Amino acid sequence: MKYKRLVAAMMAVAMVLTTGFFNVSKADAKAGKLKLSKKSVTIYIGESAEVKISGKNASKVKWKVTKGANTILIKKNKKKITILGFDAGKATITAKVGKKTLKVKVTVKEESANNDTTEYKFTPSEGTKVLTESLSRTASASATQSAAFAKDVTDFSFNVLREARKYSGEKKVLVSPDSISTALAMTVNGAKGATKDELMNVLAPNVSLEDYNMYLSGMNDRLSADKELIYDVSDSIWIRDVDTLKISDQFLKTNYDYYNAEVFKAPFDDSTVKDMNSWVNANTRGMIPGIIDELKPENLTVLINTVAFEGQWSEPYESYRIGKDSFTNDDMTKTDVEYLHEQRSAYYKIKDRLAFEKYYKGGAIKFVGILPKEGENVDEALKDMNGEAFVNGLSNPLYASVRTKLPKFKYDYSVELTDIMKNLGLSLSMSNYADFSGMVTPDSKDELKIGQILHKTHIELDENGTKAAAATAIIMNKATSVGPKEEEFVDIYLDRPFIYAIVDSETNIPLFIGTIDSMK
Repeated sequence: MKYKRLVAAMMAVAMVLTTGFFNVSKADAKAGKLKLSKKSVTIYIGESAEVKISGKNASKVKWKVTKGANTILIKKNKKKITILGFDAGKATITAKVGKKTLKVKVTVKEESANNDTTEYKFTPSEGTKVLTESLSRTASASATQSAAFAKDVTDFSFNVLREARKYSGEKKVLVSPDSISTALAMTVNGAKGATKDELMNVLAPNVSLEDYNMYLSGMNDRLSADKELIYDVSDSIWIRDVDTLKISDQFLKTNYDYYNAEVFKAPFDDSTVKDMNSWVNANTRGMIPGIIDELKPENLTVLINTVAFEGQWSEPYESYRIGKDSFTNDDMTKTDVEYLHEQRSAYYKIKDRLAFEKYYKGGAIKFVGILPKEGENVDEALKDMNGEAFVNGLSNPLYASVRTKLPKFKYDYSVELTDIMKNLGLSLSMSNYADFSGMVTPDSKDELKIGQILHKTHIELDENGTKAAAATAIIMNKATSVGPKEEEFVDIYLDRPFIYAIVDSETNIPLFIGTIDSMK
């Protein structure tokens, strides 16, 4: 396997040196101090990286491997070299111009399925009691998901995305329907009567609560078990330590059975805020440091979900497939960005908008890019998007020679979902008439309603793959009683505002879904 990747990398380098597949900067650096573009490089076996030298007399550079010659191969091309990872180890390359010598230190690692070995641990403070030890998982999740579930969850995904764009007004939006759905699923497991019906009508009107729990937990369990990527879904229930609030054991058991929800009883003071945020940080692998700013006296229970995803592309973008070009922002200004180029043999149409997919290692999760029609903005493109069109569109490939262009990007996003969920139909659940009697015991003096729904996301996408994380917190307040046609060429260039999703390959359900209107 190592040598196949090495051959591929060498072929890629040959294309760079002989054909100049993508434009690189032609201008020499102004005369001055000699400088390397990189002083250290870390690559995996079979991967490549470029190092350039600039400054006075840089064209006279002499490159040489002075250490670790068995670890790397180099291809020289005047003022730059391409380094190929051959075997695990360390190497040193010198760049000599006259009497001046510069060094590049190279580390080559073994193949990376998921090489992040950082341990993310949560240790509760002294005032927080862990109640999970008394629980054991007995409910069975469903290994497969129904078509009705996939359609309903994807409908919910687009509904939330549309409302988030209206509410926040941000140029870069990202929500995780999986995180929001799981947090709300834990909540609906404590709802009864009209409150339960209202929540299910927003989440999945064509699926029963029992099936919803089985399908959602089954999808998350399946993705979490995949060894080729990281997809960690974590859940917790935090209970204020007061005598007037008595939480139902059955409610805790149901959420532990389906969602492995940890249970904590805490004083809901500053130490609890710190604990909640520490738990979020640990379970998003450091991508989201926290989600709770403060806890108010009326906050009695908090249900938190996190999702952490790290996936390497099944086919990483080699260096010759990376090039700079402009992105046309929604205000028609242009921003120079780095693009990832690729040629594929199939594409998709979702409501007549061109789309392409690219798999992460193992194939369980894929990236989907959707380009609005020419002259159409993102809001117009989203207007008629729905679950059926998305799921069916990605099930019917169209075959052609397809050229794709995907920008590298990285950003954080946060939004309060309280008003957004009201717009989608949650009103009773947030009122004093809410019925969350399934969450508390009959003799509990405190009753509950949804007070706030908070959501944060993070994403990083580059030539190697994608990292993304989400956290959703639902704060429960005290309630006061009362066949394809071939086309010659199809270009899907995401070089203007676009829609994208990180999708479960089996069901085509979006796990994360976002939009980018501007690269500023």
